[in-house]
Amino acid sequence: MPLGNESVTDKFADIYDHAGSLSLRRILRIIDGVQRDEIDAHFAGDPWARNLVLNLWEYHNKVSEVESYPWNIAFPIADLCNARCTFCTSWVEGKAFFTLDDARHYEELLPYARTFGYQGHGEPLANPKIIELIRYFGERLDPRCVTYTITNGVYLEKCMDVFQETGLNNAAVSLNATTSEIHDKVMGLGPTAFEKIIKTLKTLSKEGQTDFSISMVLTADNFHQAADFVKLGNDLGATTVYLRTLAPASVPPKYLNYHLLSPIFLPDFAKHKDRALQAIEASRVPVEAAPETWDKDNLPEKIRKEVTENPPAFVERRDVLRNKEYRKRPVLSGDGRFQSYVDDLNENIYGREAPFSCGFIYHNMISTRTDYEVIPCCYMRTVPGHERVVLGKERPFHQYWNSDAFVALRTRLREGPLFQACARCPNQGCI
Repeated sequence: MPLGNESVTDKFADIYDHAGSLSLRRILRIIDGVQRDEIDAHFAGDPWARNLVLNLWEYHNKVSEVESYPWNIAFPIADLCNARCTFCTSWVEGKAFFTLDDARHYEELLPYARTFGYQGHGEPLANPKIIELIRYFGERLDPRCVTYTITNGVYLEKCMDVFQETGLNNAAVSLNATTSEIHDKVMGLGPTAFEKIIKTLKTLSKEGQTDFSISMVLTADNFHQAADFVKLGNDLGATTVYLRTLAPASVPPKYLNYHLLSPIFLPDFAKHKDRALQAIEASRVPVEAAPETWDKDNLPEKIRKEVTENPPAFVERRDVLRNKEYRKRPVLSGDGRFQSYVDDLNENIYGREAPFSCGFIYHNMISTRTDYEVIPCCYMRTVPGHERVVLGKERPFHQYWNSDAFVALRTRLREGPLFQACARCPNQGCI
């Protein structure tokens, strides 16, 4: 139905009734042409909906210094991990668990969340206080909020009762295999973990209260199971199957043979790729994958040459855990203070210009490590020319959210010049 002839009250009626489920594009259409004071007047009795609409209004109008809270929130419930995945370093670098005291400090954000994630650089459900945290968040999140967890699934069963009390909409399970043997080889969770996780997923599917997806990071150790993994997702009743490309390395690997994990090192790679493509084509369940990247080396040419000439020594998982040299990670600080002006736009293959629409810096408060660094987006860890933004307990949240760094990024998106990361972003702008 055209919106141009509707009154403001009529325009907002859908948001009142369906704010938790309306698409963002629909809400943006509704608020197009609406004045700022009309939002306050019409949502005075619903702070959650007011914040969502105001946030999208600020994004639509490309406001640099915002009043709204981000509504897509993810806290670093755990930095530590019970898994020992060969393709991940969270179990090597992890230092701490999120605490109830941490949660209380960021309580001001919770009533405004439209999406809330139990996640982290490690395994969130391994946090020894996870049951208390789930109850704490559940009591403070709006009933319209969609909640999810990213997990390896080992502790999912023990948390399901409290999740069902408080509401869990989706579990993204990092499974990475179709058999116990390969699961343990890739994730180091022991020979019985796989069957335990599968049993939990079957229960979820049968009860139908929580949707779940399964994911596999494709490596030389498990690529031969990619086709069977797609079939497994169909058999389990997953909502989505993810076949994730192994992340590229920007520095020479030090341990666990990361330089040998690319699927291209698997014998009969082409045969297994064909099988996987056929399985994707036949799948009833949506499969997200980037097959065009599977046969690419995960190391740049220069690093590949270096590790070929001087192969790094293989270090066992247990020895990595014992050696503090592998586990070093700097303590981060910073409030986004301006340091210097940076104009780094040297490559602009998409011909992008300001104003450039990107909602990440408006909508998303994503902090995946317990050093509480808030990243501007997935492709820009720090705003060039500014200090990192690391949440502290001594300042209100908006002093960080409207730091020099984040205000500068929002301004550059509106006025230019764009930062190099924005010009290269594979999302090409996002809501």
